[in-house]
Amino acid sequence: MQQYIYKDIFKGKARELLIIGKEDNNEYRIFCDGSLLGILLKDKESQPEPKWTTVYNILKPIAGRIGQFIDNH
Repeated sequence: MQQYIYKDIFKGKARELLIIGKEDNNEYRIFCDGSLLGILLKDKESQPEPKWTTVYNILKPIAGRIGQFIDNH
């Protein structure tokens, strides 16, 4: 299991998102202040770079940035 802290600004306020990844590194759960915001999925078949997707509207605007953050760590 992997864990990351992603720092972000939402509506003018700083926040820290806890990212917890499963063993297969394809699914990540995103938490803020102890509440689940959503699940981020990695599509490895996308070319040339993996595509990050989510069905949770609150995460859609930042899914790509969080995915890049995960890939860089």
